[in-house]
Amino acid sequence: MPPSLPRSIQAEVAHVRRRAADAQIESTYLDVLEKVSTDHPDLRGLSFGFSVNAAREIVLVNADELSKDQADRLLKVLNGSERLVKQANELADAQIEVFDAESFSATIAFNRQNYAKTIDISAQILAKVEARKAPRDGSAVEVHQRNWNNNWRQQLWAKGERV
Repeated sequence: MPPSLPRSIQAEVAHVRRRAADAQIESTYLDVLEKVSTDHPDLRGLSFGFSVNAAREIVLVNADELSKDQADRLLKVLNGSERLVKQANELADAQIEVFDAESFSATIAFNRQNYAKTIDISAQILAKVEARKAPRDGSAVEVHQRNWNNNWRQQLWAKGERV
């Protein structure tokens, strides 16, 4: 984005890009999870997250319960979806762009080199989907709290690299 644009315009453009990237990746990821569940039934229900690294590849995060074989198969499916890889990278770029445009924090470094250590895209998507379906009458407080905790900004504050 041209640095000659006023900061408020840069931030608004960044937000529009982030919202678009966020909306696109949800259905793609849910489709890929369905494929994983169908093609690899032993992976169904296992806990894992994913992010993207500086080389623009999908990497697993929070996947301690997976064996090496399970992790390898899962990565093959995730990285085998060109659409998911493209959209995950667009989301990462857009979130970093929002961070930069807003001057979000002078105490946190957020870039492609540390993105995968900071943001679990899967947790963000799945928590949002779960919260959208949950009642709003106070009976699903833990679901809505999980959604809040897994929002990319909350992940950034909780796990971001301090400078």
